[in-house]
Amino acid sequence: MRRAAERTIDITRDAFNENESYCEAQHVLQSYTPDKDQGFRFRSGEVNFFGRSKS
Repeated sequence: MRRAAERTIDITRDAFNENESYCEAQHVLQSYTPDKDQGFRFRSGEVNFFGRSKS
């Protein structure tokens, strides 16, 4: 859930930075669907530690 939220925020932020339009960013946010083929594998730049201990 957290990783999906982070990716959604990232694409929304990218859309805003590209057009500097809150409306366009909102449109991208509402139309976002996760890529099922990519799964939720770790991607470069993403946090991959969620408080799990090494024990």
